[in-house]
Amino acid sequence: RGIRTKESKFGLALVIETSRESGAYVLGFRVDPYEKLKEVLKELQTLHRVFTGSPIFGVQYETSHHEEQEGSGLSISAVQDDIEIVDDEQSDAFAVSLLYFM
Repeated sequence: RGIRTKESKFGLALVIETSRESGAYVLGFRVDPYEKLKEVLKELQTLHRVFTGSPIFGVQYETSHHEEQEGSGLSISAVQDDIEIVDDEQSDAFAVSLLYFM
């Protein structure tokens, strides 16, 4: 859901909240000194924005088409996988990106 700072009994803390679909975790981290906390907060918020907009799910692929070689008489045809892509209205790319970097 988001990344922010919040006052806690240990002082200012970095707080990461995940969505309900990811377990609705609220994780708190103490980062000292304050300047380092601001730096880490800015970096994590930037990563969150990037991965929310264009998530990486750990699968990369390239498509290529093989043409029949002259004289060989062999050809390679593309094979369609039998898969179903579910378009979920509420995805949690942030939680996936956290797993990617940890």
